[in-house]
Amino acid sequence: MRDLNYNSYFNEGDTEISRQEDYTSHNTRRLDVGQVKDVLRSLDIMQDRLNA
Repeated sequence: MRDLNYNSYFNEGDTEISRQEDYTSHNTRRLDVGQVKDVLRSLDIMQDRLNA
């Protein structure tokens, strides 16, 4: 029961999404090892594991 009418995805829908810049390694902030650890520690799943 899947509709393959792709026009509804390209001609209709949320136009704000199509105006957003695509994610690339050139338009984002790179994290060092310590910053990655901080991000991982802030995740709920990691908090659950650390507190278990």
